[in-house]
Amino acid sequence: MSATRLGGVLAAGGFAVTAELGPPRDPDAAVVRAAGRALRDHVTAVNVTDNPAATVKMSPVACAALLLDEGLEPILQLTSRDRNLMALQAELLGAWALGVRSVLALGGDPVTVGVYDGLAAEVRDVDAAGLARVITGLNAGRLAAGELLEMPTGFLIIGAANPLVDAPDRLRASPNVPTMAELGLKEVTTQSWSSIMVPAGTPTPVVDRLAAAAHAAMTSERVRTHFEKFGTRPMTQQKAEMIPFIEKEIVRWRGVIERAGLEKQ
Repeated sequence: MSATRLGGVLAAGGFAVTAELGPPRDPDAAVVRAAGRALRDHVTAVNVTDNPAATVKMSPVACAALLLDEGLEPILQLTSRDRNLMALQAELLGAWALGVRSVLALGGDPVTVGVYDGLAAEVRDVDAAGLARVITGLNAGRLAAGELLEMPTGFLIIGAANPLVDAPDRLRASPNVPTMAELGLKEVTTQSWSSIMVPAGTPTPVVDRLAAAAHAAMTSERVRTHFEKFGTRPMTQQKAEMIPFIEKEIVRWRGVIERAGLEKQ
């Protein structure tokens, strides 16, 4: 296994800080380099996305190479959605040759969530777990059809958890995936959230009208179904519920930041 900064921090029980870099749509290396320089002194590694939300972006392998050139450690996202088994292995071999040492194996967002629905076909010769097994094979010096490598890879293989597995009930789109509570991990939090906020002093009628419209949208079957295509669900809290929720979140994450010794920005 090749030594990586990320692997070293995790093996030592340290706190790793990673950032996600979404490659640009335009083939502009300067954009990637500038983002890398902005992150270089603040993160352990940078996660490079692979055509996120089923949209076309610059190759994550190319972006990873640019980040390496800027002195960063990239985590290459690789999805099985857009490549067959041969192409996946070719990408991995090329990435290793360029200096990439960490791979996040993913299935990828369904094509139906993006603008290429009806234009592009999903491949998925393997799922995320299957892709991880393919990488394990490369690390052992063999390709999927049994061919032997004279130079095995040594990737750090990374996986991703369902970001809403700590929701109180199972997702309709993933009925066989248990919640964290069902697994006995009631204090584990993995989900992120977002909310609509307005400047202080906004007239109450305006706030109430916006809140009512947002709540109507978030509770509609159409919006819920669309969110579930991404493996997520809309939040439906009203203003009176969100205020104490946000206050609780501030207390929770302040503690995490302090215990990890992170510097407030």
